[in-house]
This record gives sequence, C-alpha cells and structure tokens, in this order.
Amino acid sequence: ATHNHSTPDLMGLWGPHPLRSGVDRRYRERVLTACVATLTEAAAQLRPALIHYHEIPTPPAGLLTDTRKPEVFDADLRLLRFTDPTTGAILGTILNWGNHPETVWSKNTEVTADFCGYLRDALEHGIVHAGRTLAPGVGGTHLFVNGAIGGLMTTSPSVTVRDPYLEQDFQSPTHDKARALGRQLASRLLPHLTADGTTGTNHAPISIHARTLELPVANPVFLLAPILGLLDRGHARWNHLRTEVALLTLGEASLACVPGEIYPEIVNGGIERPPGADFDLEPVEVPPLRASMPGRLKLVAGLANDEIGYLIPKSEWDRRPPYLYGASRPVYGEVNSVGPDAARLIHQALQGLCQTAQP
Repeated sequence: ATHNHSTPDLMGLWGPHPLRSGVDRRYRERVLTACVATLTEAAAQLRPALIHYHEIPTPPAGLLTDTRKPEVFDADLRLLRFTDPTTGAILGTILNWGNHPETVWSKNTEVTADFCGYLRDALEHGIVHAGRTLAPGVGGTHLFVNGAIGGLMTTSPSVTVRDPYLEQDFQSPTHDKARALGRQLASRLLPHLTADGTTGTNHAPISIHARTLELPVANPVFLLAPILGLLDRGHARWNHLRTEVALLTLGEASLACVPGEIYPEIVNGGIERPPGADFDLEPVEVPPLRASMPGRLKLVAGLANDEIGYLIPKSEWDRRPPYLYGASRPVYGEVNSVGPDAARLIHQALQGLCQTAQP
C-alpha cells in the first residue's frame, strides 16, 4: 500500500533472475493472514471519535523531485485526524502524500519502512535522539497512504534532505536520509496535531462507490509475464485485465482509490501535448481528477485494490523516436505500464464515480 521498495516482492517481477518470480508464497500467506487479523482487531475496538480535516501546503524543494517532464507534484500533505470526543486525545490519523518510499535507493538490501516508518514513529513517539526528546509525539495510530507517485515522484540521490531537528544535511541514500525525510514531514504535521482551537465533528457519513473495468494490455512484457509464471493474475478476456477503481467519502473528505501509479498531472492538472510524443493529440484525461472529487479535503490513494503500473497521460506517451521534449533517449515509465489507454479509462471511470457521489 505504501509502494515501499525495501520489502519482499509480492508482485513477482523482482526475482533472483528475470525468469523466476520473486514472490515467496509463505510470506504472501503471512501478509494476508496479518491483514485479516488486523482488520478483525480494529473492528473489535471501534469507538466514537471526532474527525478533523487538514490540508498543509508543502513545497517539494528539499523533499522530492519529479524525474520526468512536465514537473507536476502531488506534494501537499493531507490528513484526517481522529480525536477522543471526551478527552481530546488523538486516536490516530490517515496521512496522504505522494512520493516513492525508495530513499535508501536501489543498492539497499535491508528491510525498511523508509520515510513512512520514520514519519509514523515520530508522530506516535516523538523525535528522540541520543536519549533526548527533541519533540514530543502525540500518541495514537498513524496510517500512511501514498498518493500520486507516477511521473516519477522520488527522493533521489540528487535531492539533499535536511534533518530539521539535528540540523544536518543528507544527500547520499542512507537510512539517515530516510529518517530526515520522515522528520521533515513530521515537523510540518506536529503543529497541526497539537494545535488548540480546531473543532472536530462527529457527523461524517460514509459512502463507498466502486467500479470494475477491463483494460487493454499493450505491454508485451505484461503479456508474457503470466505465461512465464512471474505474474499470478489472469486476463478477463484476450489481452484485457480486470481491475477496480473506488471512491470513498467520509464526511467532508473524499478518497479516490487508484489501482496504480497515477501521474500527478492527471490528478491536479498540467497535462501537456509535448513534442516527440507518440500520439499527437490534446490531453484526454481532463478535467483534473481532484477538481471533480466531492468534499473539501480530497485525498488520492495510489496502489489501492490493485497495482497495474504507471498511469500515463496519452498525450505524453512515448515509446518511439523522436522522444519527448527533444530527449536523446526514451523516458522511463512506459515499460511498467499496461498501455497508453489505461490512464484514460481509469480517469473516465473515476470521473463517473465522482459524479455519482456528488451531493
């Protein structure tokens, strides 16, 4: 759900060699069992709560970069905060931000939750260094949900991240850099979580709208991988896979559930018709998804229900020369996408759910 790059493979494409699946079936069963146990425990501990809505402007400089033109981010922090109606204590939050959890980069061989884990730990337990508490935590349980990370949103080795509590800069990909990124986000969130005077509400009607759809698979690797046993999923019909989109509303918040890594310009606007693209056409994934979503706090959950790869605007699709914006080589993204029509069909289905959910 976080799209963490430093955990065991649950898809199959990253095995010990290209013709062997990377999925350990015992680990997969362990994950499924843990999900069921966690949901069962959560349902047994339901309790009244007030809900608060927060949207925090977060400029991307010093946090992440967009590695593919056009530069469009899903960089602002959005969160739902839940508090005890009697004591005001924080019960937990749902945090939404768009960035690949790959701060430790590709040579890392250790299991880590990357910046998502450091962020959660900082919010729950505070910023602790060398036995000293540099900032208190707020308790509760905090759930990180990744946003629009296509494009590609990442804290690459080119990005220098400053730990705001140690006042140290980190550029090389290390766990310290991932911790600094988590603390950067925590430093923006903690003032909102501890501020007085924010009134919550216990009126938060819930609705869920979902739609199943079929997508054409134009990626030859994705067609071959199931035959080789690398991907364990079937096709709904010839060269088509079945997937799902959903829209959750919770009071004044809405959450679009996207089954892949959607490009931020589809969510926030800014799709271009660049020179060198394979399809010379105006943007088709319009209007921006967030403009159509109901409510005043609009979250986007990438990799929800499914993972079908990158969702690339069709007018920015590029596999053949000449390449985008006069580049000398093809851009990254299409190799891990089911095809040029996936984004259009996903956008169309979500727009339909947004219209259905409008009051």
